[in-house]
Amino acid sequence: MQDGDPSGDGNGGPGWSIRCEVNMLEYGRGAVGMARAEDLNSANSQFFIMFVPRLQMDRNYTVIGRVVSGMNYVD
Repeated sequence: MQDGDPSGDGNGGPGWSIRCEVNMLEYGRGAVGMARAEDLNSANSQFFIMFVPRLQMDRNYTVIGRVVSGMNYVD
């Protein structure tokens, strides 16, 4: 699930970007990550929540949190 696009077309953002801070956390179910373009330092207001593990994303996108309850709403 991806959200945080103020324009609603999947390409919008706030007009600024932040530096990528890749960490060692895994992209398992419920992981919350920062969306970005090809450029590592292009993250902005968009984020996503993982439905299923995608371990190929580990150390490629910044994990910023984890859903600890309420995944039934995400589903």
